[in-house]
Amino acid sequence: MNAQPLSPAIAWPDHRKLALPILEGWMFLPTDSIRYLEAQGSYTLLHLSNGQQVLVSRNLAALAVQIDDPVSFVRIHRSYIVHLAFLEKFVKTKSPTLQLDDGTALPLSLQRKEEVLEAMQQFFRF
Repeated sequence: MNAQPLSPAIAWPDHRKLALPILEGWMFLPTDSIRYLEAQGSYTLLHLSNGQQVLVSRNLAALAVQIDDPVSFVRIHRSYIVHLAFLEKFVKTKSPTLQLDDGTALPLSLQRKEEVLEAMQQFFRF
């Protein structure tokens, strides 16, 4: 006698979603759609791959813990976390910047430079 499963297997998507508190309630957003996160005091502004921006009722540090993906997401400045998949260029100047594939230029903190370079080496495997 073959035992049949009680319910069909659930196929989970390859990407994770974050549960994010917004003014109207909750938004469930795939992490791979987030280009970068920008601190706005006790809030965070998410810049998405489709060009939209979403203001979330959670600070940047709390979202960093919630995302928990040190390979893809890296804190580059006290005000920014970047998804490395959208990184186009690392500009080495006196005040280094990271340029995203849409032309957005974000400041790189000198205190975080080594950490960012290590994350880039792991992500891009160079």
